Amino acid sequence: MTIYTDKEASPTALEGARIAILGYGSQGRAHARNLRDCGFDLVVGARPGSSAERKARADGFRVVAAAEASAEADLVSLTASEASHRAVYEKDIAPFVRRGATLLVAHGFSIHYHQFDPRHDIDVVLVAPKGPGERVRREFEAGRGVLCLFAVRQDATGSARARALAYARGISGAGGRAIETSFAEETETRLFASYAVPQGTAPDSISAAIAILTDAGYQPEVACFQCFDETKAILDLMHGAALGELVSDTRLVDDGARERMARLLGEIQDGRLAGFGPADRARPGDDMVSGEADGRGAATGTPPGQPIAWPNPQPEIWAA
Repeated sequence: MTIYTDKEASPTALEGARIAILGYGSQGRAHARNLRDCGFDLVVGARPGSSAERKARADGFRVVAAAEASAEADLVSLTASEASHRAVYEKDIAPFVRRGATLLVAHGFSIHYHQFDPRHDIDVVLVAPKGPGERVRREFEAGRGVLCLFAVRQDATGSARARALAYARGISGAGGRAIETSFAEETETRLFASYAVPQGTAPDSISAAIAILTDAGYQPEVACFQCFDETKAILDLMHGAALGELVSDTRLVDDGARERMARLLGEIQDGRLAGFGPADRARPGDDMVSGEADGRGAATGTPPGQPIAWPNPQPEIWAA
C-alpha cells in the first residue's frame, strides 16, 4: 500500500480552477475554509435564504444558487447529505456542469449504489477525510492534517486522479496523507465498520455490562460512567496504537459472531442492506481504481431511479 503525501499531491492539478462547494454543513464548511486557506478559488452553492447561505456569507464566501455554482465550476464538491445527492445532482448539477469538469463526493454510497449515474463526459472522484468536519478543520489549522481516502470512478479527462489528490491535499494540508481506494471499497468497508462495531457490538456490550454490574449491586450511575468512559478510553487507545498492542478477550466475539459479521458484509457487498437485490450491483471490482463505470442489471429490490433510503440503523446481526 502506498501512502501519498503532499509531495505526490500537486496543487497545480487544480491551478486556476474554480471549486464549487454544494452543501455547507460540517464537511462542506471545513473543506471550503481549508481550500481557501490553501489559495484555491471558491464559490458556495446554496439555496437563497437558507441557513447554509447565511453561514457561508458570514465566513466570507461568495454564495450563489447551486445551479449557478455548478455552471461556473471546474470542480463541483458535493458535500450535501447523501440522502439529497440524487435530487441535487439531477436538479443543480447535471444540466449545468460543463464537459471536462470534475464531480467530487466525500463518500461513495450514493454513486456506488446508483442513486444517480453521473454524466460520462465529466470526471467522478471521491475524497473522504477520516474525521468529522470540525476535526478536519482543527487538524488543518494545527498543521497535522487528516488521512484521506481517495478514488477515481470515472476519468473523462485523464486528470481525475491528479485532481483528487490535489483536493485531498487542499483539505488536509501539508500534514495530511492519502490512500488510494475505490468507491466500492470505501463504501462497503465504511458501512461494515459502522454496523459491525459502533452499531453492532458496542451498544449491546455496554448495555449488557451495565446490567450485569447493577444486578451485582453496583450503583447504576457508577456502572454507566465506568462502562462509557472505558469504552471511550479504549477507542482513543485504538486510534493511536497498533492492533497487536491491544489486549482483548476472545471469548466475547466467538465464531458465531464472526459468521454473522461475515453475513452482514455479504449483504453490504450485494446491496441488500442498502435496499437492493444482487442484480442491482455490479461485479466486485468493476469500479476499482481503473475508473470504469459500473453496469447495472435488472432491479430486484429498489426500482432503478428511485430514491434509496439509508439502511436500517440497527441490523440485528448479533441475534443467534
